[in-house]
Amino acid sequence: MKYSKKIAKDFEESWKKVESFFTDAINAEGGKHLTPLLDLIHQFKERELHLHLRAGQSMYFLALTRARMHGGDYSVMIKITTDKQGKFEIFRYEYQGESGNPRSHLTLVDPFSNDQFNSWIEELKSHEIT
Repeated sequence: MKYSKKIAKDFEESWKKVESFFTDAINAEGGKHLTPLLDLIHQFKERELHLHLRAGQSMYFLALTRARMHGGDYSVMIKITTDKQGKFEIFRYEYQGESGNPRSHLTLVDPFSNDQFNSWIEELKSHEIT
């Protein structure tokens, strides 16, 4: 599927929903540990990556794909959560058939200062939109 203004708008809408989810979760009792994820969402938006990637969430994970809509092709995905020390746990998935094990894993304080993380994001952006 070719990138278009409509697709960018769909991606942007997915980020609004995820931002709202994490804001509500943080405001709920016991959700303060998710604040770094909300800060990271803002960093993605500052870099205009919200126009090129779909955001979703699974429990307390931020999930990034090139699927235009929920339920699309998630053959390549990045999932991000936080640990108890406030570090980001980042998992890169590349599904082969039914297998859903992460292919790679990083634990980082500042993901955007890490070359490996940035290369994963650029690689994900290069995948076809589904």
